[in-house]
Amino acid sequence: MVLSRFYVIVLAFFSAVTLADTPLYSPTPDWVGPHSTLSIPETTPAGDRQYLLVETQLNLTTETPSQFKRIAFKALTAKGAKKATTLSIDFVPAHEVLSVHTVTVTRNGEIQNRQDKASIVVASIPQKRESHLYVQKQRLKLTLTDVQQGDIIDYSYSITGKNPVYGNKYDQNIRVGWPVKVEQSTVRILVPEASNLVVNNTDQKAKGTFNFNQQDGITTYLYEERQGQYGHGESQQPLWYDPYPVLHVSNFQSWQDIVDWALPTFSLNGDRSTAAIASDIAARKADNKEAQIVEAIHYAQHRIQHLGKDHALDSHPPSNPDDVIHQGFGDNKEKALLMVALLRQIGVSATPALVSDQWKGALRSRPVSTSSFDHVIVKIEHMGKAWWIDPLSTHQSSKLDTLAQSDHVLALVLKQGNNALESVPISGPDVLHEVTQNFIINKADRDSFLTVTTLMRGKEAEKWRHYLHSTPPIEVSKLFSSYYSRHFNELAVLNPIKISDDKAANQIEIIESYIIRDLWQQKESLYHLTIAGDIVDDFLVRPKKTSRKTPFHFGTDGKIVQRVQLSLPEEWQIEPVEHQISNPFFEYRSALKPMNRAGTNVPGKTYIEADYHYQAKTRYVPPARLKEYLAQIDLAWKNSEYEFVYPVN
Repeated sequence: MVLSRFYVIVLAFFSAVTLADTPLYSPTPDWVGPHSTLSIPETTPAGDRQYLLVETQLNLTTETPSQFKRIAFKALTAKGAKKATTLSIDFVPAHEVLSVHTVTVTRNGEIQNRQDKASIVVASIPQKRESHLYVQKQRLKLTLTDVQQGDIIDYSYSITGKNPVYGNKYDQNIRVGWPVKVEQSTVRILVPEASNLVVNNTDQKAKGTFNFNQQDGITTYLYEERQGQYGHGESQQPLWYDPYPVLHVSNFQSWQDIVDWALPTFSLNGDRSTAAIASDIAARKADNKEAQIVEAIHYAQHRIQHLGKDHALDSHPPSNPDDVIHQGFGDNKEKALLMVALLRQIGVSATPALVSDQWKGALRSRPVSTSSFDHVIVKIEHMGKAWWIDPLSTHQSSKLDTLAQSDHVLALVLKQGNNALESVPISGPDVLHEVTQNFIINKADRDSFLTVTTLMRGKEAEKWRHYLHSTPPIEVSKLFSSYYSRHFNELAVLNPIKISDDKAANQIEIIESYIIRDLWQQKESLYHLTIAGDIVDDFLVRPKKTSRKTPFHFGTDGKIVQRVQLSLPEEWQIEPVEHQISNPFFEYRSALKPMNRAGTNVPGKTYIEADYHYQAKTRYVPPARLKEYLAQIDLAWKNSEYEFVYPVN
């Protein structure tokens, strides 16, 4: 259990017994060292609960690892007392044994043993043998009665066992910091002196004291911290930003160790079903190898339902591709392995590669650990070129050259002897999102017209193709028109929305057309019309709080381009103007200029185009540079609008 984090799950089985009657209860193991003494601080923090102690002890000196946990907290309010009546512990019965040791409540200095009064509910998720995608976790819920405000709840337990996926390897992160203050956090780890297990304070984030000693062939690591608190609860943080410290315990020493561990689980054994499917693909597209590759990719992406979204690399070994085909579903690992099998069957080099959705380019600074990876993609090599394909992507291009590739930045390719991370090149069209807004503007007493052409390319097109696949055109039209309705009160759809999908070019075009009856706004004796780069401006974002202690995440991949074309009534004198902003965070350009459409300009009208360009140079702002970033955002906003006026009479 990690402090007050609780999970919502569907409970399919219940068994309620008293703690004293169940074999789940046992004395504290002999190897557990002296307990920490609870100290009650004089000051009381805000909130419902005050954590007094989080103690972890890990014994790796025996064949089967065992971890002891003790948690003590004080219920500060009636609400906190109510929450404290239920304690939850998760474990995996397939390879772990849970033992509860102590459950006490201290009230007015008196320690009350609640072992015989507590009730236990063990909840499990039903499993089917063929549907092993779900980790067979169980949750022990220990329910107490008569918990009052001011009580101190103190409980301890052990979990003994080892995940068989690791074989002779061991890899664990022990968390030692949380967003709430913990009065005392202690960790004790016992490791055989002769083993290659190493304990590290990852990135030196943990601020407590960390020491070790050796005696009688055992290395003992000790960590202690008083009143530790980490993280600031700020939103809009980069995914890679993780302020919470851990002690990393592992005998993985190099990236090659990870490769050697993973390779046997990603092995192929002449699967018949994949061979038959690959043979069919090759026969139907015999004269086009790239078409065969694309169809094999699409088969793994589309024909196999993705389940087990949150599965880590160590959740279970991937099933062989034949089983995945027959059951019709699989997790990320299994879809990747199926894609590899199909591609190899048609004679194309394909290799699984471990990547991280969370860390991406920051992966190089992560420890050598299976926890540094949370995703599997496929590296395809053909005709001297490499493609990095995500098996979870869908609705991709029908041509290999325009198919959007993975954006994971770094990958560990599961190839024998590999001991290095490999760069995943960022590829794709320069401009992912391009919008042209064409206004035919009449004077205030007449309707004006707007035609919007939106082009999505590459990864952006694939996202929209996925959305359009399951959304009726009428709903798409409502979505788009609602956007412009926020800008113009009297707006009506002129023609049905038009959607064109060029899968070969991996481009989607959407055309909207509207009538606008309130384009001009009267202010005293003048009519006003303001145009702005509203699409681009959406990316000129400010944090919700401008005083931050953590990095601010912003921006998007690729360039955003917007053109606002105006056909104005009568002749206007327009002075071309251009603003360019370049800083460490983004590039921004806005320009206003006459538009000469040869052969189409109508005498007595003025044609103008306002262009807006935005591209992020980075995806986050360090707290120390936030003020600089905000000044650049304000400067861009100042140069994003152009105003036109003419007298009412």
